[in-house]
Amino acid sequence: MSRLNVREKLVDAALNLFHERGYNASGVQDIVVQAGVPKGSFYNHFVSKEALGLETIARYWHDNDLTVLRDPAIPPLVRLRMHFDMMAERFTNSGFSRGCLLGNFGAEMADANPAIREKLSETLKAWTDAIADVLREARDAGALPKEKNVEQFARFLMDAWEGCLIRGKVMKDRSAVDDFFDITFGCLLK
Repeated sequence: MSRLNVREKLVDAALNLFHERGYNASGVQDIVVQAGVPKGSFYNHFVSKEALGLETIARYWHDNDLTVLRDPAIPPLVRLRMHFDMMAERFTNSGFSRGCLLGNFGAEMADANPAIREKLSETLKAWTDAIADVLREARDAGALPKEKNVEQFARFLMDAWEGCLIRGKVMKDRSAVDDFFDITFGCLLK
């Protein structure tokens, strides 16, 4: 395995800290300490903490593998369930503390930082579009009613998912995630 370069170490450290503590509670000094690099290295790779924040959103999106959503060998609604199962497992394994970086950043930064808000908007749209594509396949295969507005339904699923993660972080349990699965896959997509 190759060693991480300084830039990668900074992004990894920031991603971890931003996900655990939030953007505002994670200073440049915290990030360089966690990365194990000198503070001056930060400014050799990023012009600002905001630039690093934008990079962490891109990394988070890249690391959230959507391969299962795009696998034509698996029925569309099964793929969708597998996708949310994978994310629910990550949330549960974090002790209900990490939630979704996109949702966390949205709650913390959307009104305070236009560049981060725009990056979040683009990323959430791309994720929603991927879910809409799966729902469209399900509709075309007859698994959903032909009149189903898949774009609206995808937005609803994303909003419900992000909301259940926030509630799960507050309650420190998976009851909101279980409710999401029961309602989504037991009622809405049954």
